[in-house]
Amino acid sequence: MKRWLSLAVLLAGCTAEVEPKTVDVVTAGKSTPSQPINPQPPKAFDVTLEVIVDPNQGQPIVRGTTNLPVGTNLMVSVKDVAGAGEFYTAQAQCTVAEGGKFEAGPFSSSGSSMRGEYVAEVLMPVPLVQPPEIRAIIGEDGQYLHGPLVTPARVGNDQPVVSADALFTIGSAADIAEQQRTHSARFAKAQALYEQLGELRTELEANSPNSPNDRNWLRFVRSFNQRIYGLQAQIRELEGPNRPQAFLGLAATDLLWVARAKGGERVGDRPESDILKMFNEDINSAKDSLDALKERLEKDSSTPADNDKWRLWTAANGKYSVRAKFLSATGGIAKLEKEDGKAFDVPLDRLCDEDRQFIDNRK
Repeated sequence: MKRWLSLAVLLAGCTAEVEPKTVDVVTAGKSTPSQPINPQPPKAFDVTLEVIVDPNQGQPIVRGTTNLPVGTNLMVSVKDVAGAGEFYTAQAQCTVAEGGKFEAGPFSSSGSSMRGEYVAEVLMPVPLVQPPEIRAIIGEDGQYLHGPLVTPARVGNDQPVVSADALFTIGSAADIAEQQRTHSARFAKAQALYEQLGELRTELEANSPNSPNDRNWLRFVRSFNQRIYGLQAQIRELEGPNRPQAFLGLAATDLLWVARAKGGERVGDRPESDILKMFNEDINSAKDSLDALKERLEKDSSTPADNDKWRLWTAANGKYSVRAKFLSATGGIAKLEKEDGKAFDVPLDRLCDEDRQFIDNRK
């Protein structure tokens, strides 16, 4: 050990450029390849991550390339565009292979083909969950990861993540319209269940037992519980929206507990007031998520003036589509804006004939 320390000090004190020295390690009488005793430290780099979606006859496969190290763990998500994942969300894990390639899928809708507009997101989770050999390259805290694709983790961690996405469509304009109608119908059903829970809460507040064996109260509770059980079944059968569905289910259970506590039963160690507070929190969360979803659906179905219209733009080779708004076109370059507000440029010759005609009509 002293020998290596002395050599390191000697090298550090040299002013001339010195090539890394190596030593031969002898094991069982054989010499192994020489190893540098002062290897280069990891270097910062700008992360690249390209996401390509293969429609694959309605069961899309997400592929791409990246300069992240081979063996990096990735999470691939596919979500519906209009509902921001409220009506469809699927995930799969994969790792970066040789050549920086990755692949996940195929994705489907309960085994059936998908139709409509979706977004594929590829995410490199925080360094904390990456293998040690990957953290040695990207940094224990991701400090060597640079570039616009690197952002802080969304929840509970100061370490960065890397993400990129691609919007894509499967099917025709008629398929997209049908997807929008299906979303609207499911939203309307969830909204109706929310309103029914509010009505049941009002009924519960208007009824109280006059005695432990109050027959009128017992008849009311039996009817009340049956209606709650029926609502719970309808909530479970919802195929989205996901967040409202979860909060509606919690609120329905809360009302059952409120009724039990009001009748004098013990519900854990919680008094009736605490359970009612839980119900209010859950039903308000359901309302907030329904309101946010309603705004998204109304935006998606709106039809503003042509120049502000959100439309699907398709590559000339037909392999890539993105939902965006036309801003301008000069010098053979079209400037478009995605729904997240990010503007980007695309050469006109890389757009399909229909998109180029759309731009020509606005010059």
